[in-house]
Amino acid sequence: MNQLSPVKYIFLFRSMIDLRNTSKNNEELIKLEKNLDQKVTFDIYGRAEVASGIDAKEDHGESQSNENCYKNDRPDRPTESNSGFASENDVNSKSRKDKKRKKTFPETETKKRKTHQSETNSDDNSKRNSIWIQALGLREGERQILLQKRWLNDTIINAGQQLLSAKYPHIGGFQDPLIMQSTGFIPEPGEFVQIVNIANSHWVTFSNIGLEHPKVRLFDSKLPPKISYPLDIVKAAACLLQTRDPHIVIEVMNVIQQKGGSSCGPLALAFASALCAGINPVIVNFS
Repeated sequence: MNQLSPVKYIFLFRSMIDLRNTSKNNEELIKLEKNLDQKVTFDIYGRAEVASGIDAKEDHGESQSNENCYKNDRPDRPTESNSGFASENDVNSKSRKDKKRKKTFPETETKKRKTHQSETNSDDNSKRNSIWIQALGLREGERQILLQKRWLNDTIINAGQQLLSAKYPHIGGFQDPLIMQSTGFIPEPGEFVQIVNIANSHWVTFSNIGLEHPKVRLFDSKLPPKISYPLDIVKAAACLLQTRDPHIVIEVMNVIQQKGGSSCGPLALAFASALCAGINPVIVNFS
């Protein structure tokens, strides 16, 4: 050995280490299989893997068939399945199975959840869009808003105005609030009551009943700290009055103030109802 070159000496030394490691691995493998009563293999990094009963049988059968095919295709290349290490085909087949398990199961569950969620959303939408009161254009969604005491949308406000207009045909106004956002309100030649939306978040009531032209009263259940309103309110009053006077008088009335954040719609309808009935909303304590 002293006459060996450094390269041959290192090669021989590493071969002896490999043989010793192979023997040790075989001994440890036999001990583990006896203690666990299960098939034990080593991955490509030399770590022990314990397979369950069904997987062990499948992996064992597949590895044997793959090994036989491997031997028939390439007889000159030795395999290391008997050395305590898993063969290359064993590792590849196991990794393919793991990938299938990881890939198909979550995707299938995700598709099921998405399908169930879309079906639920579709059912909810169909329920909300089902007709509740056809004459007023109200659907199930509006009924749920009323039951849950949420903020009233323009459909509910318009339905309330339709009922008031039918009961008090001699009073003008009661135009769809959405008209103001598109072309503006149609001018009212006589007395009117009109509910108006401010900034898509608050309902107020306009009326000129008992007033001289060009005056209008504003009934607001949530008065600002400083009496100041956006230009949209002035435009709404100007459209309803349709006056040539350079000034419009808007009288802000001291009515009951709302306690909840979504009470402006019901109170705006209550103010309109009182005005139509000839009652001053200022003296009424709406509950």
